[in-house]
Formats: sequence, C-alpha cells, structure tokens
Amino acid sequence: MKYIEIANAFKVFFAYKYFGAKRENIVLVYADESSTLNAYKQLKFLLGKRSDNELLYFPSKDVLPYDRISPSTKISAERARVLSVLSNSKSAKIIVTNAANLIVKLPSPEIFKDEVLKIKVGENIDRERLINFLFKAGYNRTATAFDVGDFAIKGEIVDIVCSQYKAYRINNAWDKIVSMRLYDVNSQLSGNSVDNITIMPASEILHHQQMIANFKSNFLKVFGVNHINSEIYQAIIAGQKFHGYEQLIPLFYDTMVEIYDYLNNYVVIYDSLVLQSMKETSYQYQEYYQSRVDANKINKEFFYFALLPENKIDDVEKQIRVFNNNKLTVSDETIGEYSSINLGETLKKENKTIAQKLFLIINEYKEKVPVIFCSSISNLKKIEYFVKEAKLTPNKITSFDQIKNNQINITATFLSENIISDNYLYIADYVFLGSEFKPQGYNKTKRQIKKILLETDGIKEGQLIVHKNYGIGRFIKIEPIKVDNVNHDCLKIIYADDDILYLPVENIELVKKYGEGEAILDKLGSLAWQRRKSSLKNRI
Repeated sequence: MKYIEIANAFKVFFAYKYFGAKRENIVLVYADESSTLNAYKQLKFLLGKRSDNELLYFPSKDVLPYDRISPSTKISAERARVLSVLSNSKSAKIIVTNAANLIVKLPSPEIFKDEVLKIKVGENIDRERLINFLFKAGYNRTATAFDVGDFAIKGEIVDIVCSQYKAYRINNAWDKIVSMRLYDVNSQLSGNSVDNITIMPASEILHHQQMIANFKSNFLKVFGVNHINSEIYQAIIAGQKFHGYEQLIPLFYDTMVEIYDYLNNYVVIYDSLVLQSMKETSYQYQEYYQSRVDANKINKEFFYFALLPENKIDDVEKQIRVFNNNKLTVSDETIGEYSSINLGETLKKENKTIAQKLFLIINEYKEKVPVIFCSSISNLKKIEYFVKEAKLTPNKITSFDQIKNNQINITATFLSENIISDNYLYIADYVFLGSEFKPQGYNKTKRQIKKILLETDGIKEGQLIVHKNYGIGRFIKIEPIKVDNVNHDCLKIIYADDDILYLPVENIELVKKYGEGEAILDKLGSLAWQRRKSSLKNRI
C-alpha cells in the first residue's frame, strides 16, 4: 500500500497518469462529496470507454450518522454495486470516494462474493429462483418498478430497476427467458433489446436467513430482551425493511472491514483536507451518538437503537498514523507534465469581447491543443457560440480520445483550475465567462431558489408537495440552516403533528408538486406513505 499526497488540482490527472503506467488499484479521495463527483466525471472523460471497466464511484450515504431515515435507494444500490464489483473482479480499478468512506465500516468482501445473477436470453431460469434472489439482494417488490431497487411482476413480465441508468424488462415465460429489454422508468415504455444482463445487490444488507439470524442474536446481546417488541426488531426478523435500519448494519454480519480490504495492491491519492475530513467524520459520529443516548434518557417512547461509534467506524487516529507512516513525497517531476497556469495576465490586456479573449489565449498557446471544460451544458453552448464568433472550429467531445488537434475542443466536464501539459491546454470555462460562472458550492439567493421552484414545478409557498421518501407535506418557505457555521438554504416542509423536514435545495429533485386540492399530511417516519406510494405515482 502507498499513500500519495498531492495538491487538489492535480489529483485527477496524476491518478490518470499513474493508473496508465502502473495498473494498480487507486483510491482517489476527496474531502467532500461534490469534489468527489466532479473528479469521477473528469476521470470518466479522460478514460473514455475504458471507464466502464476501470472506474468506480463509491458515494457516501446521504444521511447523517444515527439518522432515523434510510439513504436514497439510488445511493444504496450504487454502493452495493461497487462492493460487488470489487468482490468479484481481479482487474485494477480507480475508486473515487469521499474521506468518510475510509473510516466507515463495511461488510466483508466474502458477503458479496458470487452474489450476482447473470441472465441470458434463451436460458432456463426458475421464476421463484429469480424472485428469491431479488428479495435476498435487497430489492423491493412494488406494483410498478419505478425507483432504483424496485422490481415488479406482471404476469410473465418481471421489471427490475438495477441503477439510475439501467432498468430491465424480462419476459420469463414458462421459466425460460424469452426476451429482455431496457425500459424507461418514467414512461414505462420498453426500449432496446439486450442479450444478457448481470443483476447485483441493491443494498449492503443482504436478506439471507443467516444475516437475519445474526441480527436477531446480536440485537439481543446489545439491547437486551426488553426491546423485542419494537417495530424495527419485529420488521427485520420477519425479513422486512425498516426506515433507518441501515444504521444497524454491523448487527447483520460477523465481521466488518475497511474499503481497503476489498483491494490487493493499492495506492491512496489524497490531499491535506482529506485527513481533516476524516477527523470531522469521526467527531460527528461521536457527537450524534451521545445525542441519541441523551435523548433516550429523556424520551423512552421514541427509543433509538444506537450502536457504539467503534462498531460503525474505524479508529481515525490509527488510520491517520498509517497515512503519515506510509506517505510518499511527490515532487513536481513526479507529477510530470501537468502544472497550473494563470491565464489572467493574458486577459488583462485592453477590453476585449469574450470571442477576442478566447482567440488571444488560443493564439498565445498555439503549440498546445486546447480543451475547454464547461461546468454545465448551458455554459458549453455559450462557449461554442463564442468559439464560432472567433472564427474558430468547435469540437464538442465527451471523452479524451475524441480530441482533435486542429480544433477547439469543448466538453461538459467540470474543471476547477487551468492546467497546462506537454501537449494540451486545459481551460476552465470561467476564464471566459467570468468568476460568477465558477462553481463555488450552492450559493443561490432565496429569490433565485424560489424562481427555480416556480419555473420547474410551479411550487409556491403554502402548497402541498410530495417527497419521494416521506410523502405529502406542505412547503412553507426557503430557510437558511446553519451547519458547522455555514448557512445551507433548505426547503422548510411541514408534516403531520407539525413535524418539520428541512430539505437542502441541492436535493430539490426529491420533491414534486402534489397537484390540485388538499390532502392529509403524512407523518414523518411512518410507513403509511410507502404503502400508498404506488397508488399516488400518477399524481407525482
């Protein structure tokens, strides 16, 4: 194992170059989820078609430690898919992840070993075998397979949503796979045919009888017999899921491991912010655990089954010592051809139009092949317009291998800093469009957010909305919530009994306008919405 600390701007390019030369597993780590996702997209651009087999994005759970709610099904399924791929593949991979995932404990690789189902058109497969696999792999049976992790049975047809990109419609007549097609979860219309598919788990908790027996035994050891009538205990031993039960994942398994245990030879590429983020994650677990313990003493009616932090996360100080003891010093020569470049001096010349500025930079670095990285599709369209205005030829690309030497290459991929290499000039779009276009986190004003709400879904203050996971509530207003001395704009949503949900605006896709008329508000934490979800889908 190796630990290489590199400045944030160069990590992606160094990882790409290192992987190509060494073909070793790389864990590329960032301090926050936004940077992690941006890095994944950049590597996807650099690797091109190779990214399908060589690149993995391992997201963090989108819930707080000791939360009462479950992570989104999309994130749960993606985490399980990555762990399954790592357990069943020996080829080298680049795993892009958040610092929190370095200390959060995971099921051992043996759990996911061979826990996949491969299906081909024309082969015989027993219907009950297919259904049993889906249940055990963490899928939910619903009337309509709409969300990631759903499956539905309609006569001979079995619909399965494996990920946000792949939903399959399987014709399983007389225990034979007659045909398989992709389908659109929104329109429910079938698409292209496929000859074979691989179904992987949709959850880190597999619902095998042994896992449920482990939970039953470990639950009694930790919490005692006084809680065997609790809803969560009764649901799980009956083979059912329960809101927030993922927080008890260590009870399902004999051992829990680190993400490194899924890899053989590996190198960790990180920056100084990663170590601080790991410490903050550990502190957060300790803080939330103590809050739950204190709350249990005051209100036993809503008792929370809180496992000790050491059951859920690794010793962060031990991990940081490993980082420091195995850290390799990386010189500028090791980083190689990549270096940061300040294009501001070029643009300080007399007032120029954007097209003229673009022409100036391209002309000054004419020995380099230019690639302009755009943080959004709309910015890409603007840059394309200005390239044409400068009498240059734009080449819209989605991967590095599509670059053309005699054209201005533009891609809808985020880049935080301008970088120059032996052959290429990588330019961020804000160089031309101005600093206001440079993404710096979500800092929209209330007025802008309200405009987004009105323009996208026609949602107004006081109206009913439907949250994907919690059901019908009333949108009150946009309200800033301070977390770690940073304000985060949130939608304030009222539910039954005046319960309040603060939804970060970054997650606005989770809510839709309810429709016309009034309705009874759902209760937060209740399963009523999940039972009514199928019948309400037409209104969402």
